Amino acid sequence: MNRYLRPGVVCAVLCGIAAITGTAVADTPWDYRPVVINGVFTDARTAHIIAEPDKGHIGYHQARDAAPALWFRFEGNYGDRVRLRMGVPALDRYRLLRPAIAVLGQGLPPIDETIPFAMPEGDFGGVVYHAADLDIERYEDKYTGAVSWRFETIEHILESTGRVYVVGFIPMPRDPETEATFEEGKFWMTMGHKVNFRLRDLAGTYARTARIRNFFEDAVTNSNLYRNGVMGLIISVITLMIAVS
Repeated sequence: MNRYLRPGVVCAVLCGIAAITGTAVADTPWDYRPVVINGVFTDARTAHIIAEPDKGHIGYHQARDAAPALWFRFEGNYGDRVRLRMGVPALDRYRLLRPAIAVLGQGLPPIDETIPFAMPEGDFGGVVYHAADLDIERYEDKYTGAVSWRFETIEHILESTGRVYVVGFIPMPRDPETEATFEEGKFWMTMGHKVNFRLRDLAGTYARTARIRNFFEDAVTNSNLYRNGVMGLIISVITLMIAVS
């Protein structure tokens, strides 16, 4: 029986499914690889290392005093384009929450605003992108059912070569009289845009999706592929095939 379940066969089945379902739905569990769901990677020392910056990665983080920021790290070249995006769970308490992304590199001008994290060692400076300056839309991920207020994509061009940090955080209000102050806040941050899938990721898809839905609390729907769609059934079957092969 196992001769029918070789990795090559499973890959072929998966590719066929992806080709079929990819035209039918916009969201699949392999659009962005979840690298953290409210866990580590909270400073320069523990930053998540991204080997392929053009591939899709996503992190979910609850910023608070003990862990004010989410950190990614990669090696880049001058002129490279980095695609970034942020969103917050569509919960009423976060209706006015506007996170920010700092892109840090060596030899860049110092950041000229108060930030809630320590800069990396060395001659690092950078630029900060504020979600408050970006267009916003309500967005439902059709696979997980998670509902966000999603901000427009940031297209950043690297101004230095070498180590680069991408840091998501909740900024201090630029105008305390007109902007809300948050002592904690949940957000997600993506980097890259190319489909990011490994066969071994399938086994944990359901567990990760459950954790993502828990992160979003009440900002989820039941009309999602994770629970009752054909994609969920397909992924369950493939996961079983891998487990018994």
